[in-house]
Amino acid sequence: MLRYVIEDCEQEKVPLKSEIEYIRNYIAFQKMKSAEEQNIRFDFSGADGETFIAPLLFIPLIENSFKYSRIEDLRKAFIRINLKTAGDELHFQIRNSMPAGTKTPPGAGTGLRNVRQRLEIIYPKKHSLDIEDGETEFGIHLRLVFK
Repeated sequence: MLRYVIEDCEQEKVPLKSEIEYIRNYIAFQKMKSAEEQNIRFDFSGADGETFIAPLLFIPLIENSFKYSRIEDLRKAFIRINLKTAGDELHFQIRNSMPAGTKTPPGAGTGLRNVRQRLEIIYPKKHSLDIEDGETEFGIHLRLVFK
């Protein structure tokens, strides 16, 4: 994982298959923090691994889902990640549980702001980022257009 971040991510664009492998390793690493089974699904079966994208674009969103779902602590917590490509588009969706009474700590939202700024710089007018902030679930749908 470290080699990917330090060496491979120096490139402006990386193959999606490399991002997928990094996400899989990140999830495996997070699962090691708890002896309990965690309800995490990552579906990338509809993704063309040969598509090139900006590196580490999804990781802040995934990190937030682990943090705010409290998946390490709560049995009913879940994380669902779906990544697919269709023609000239990429769709990344992530949903996670939000425990009742979860309060946003001071300084929260920095990762999401950074993702928005990166999208504006790297994919100007070629992306959409939709956020659904419910009482018991949080969801994000990121769409990138490559044409």
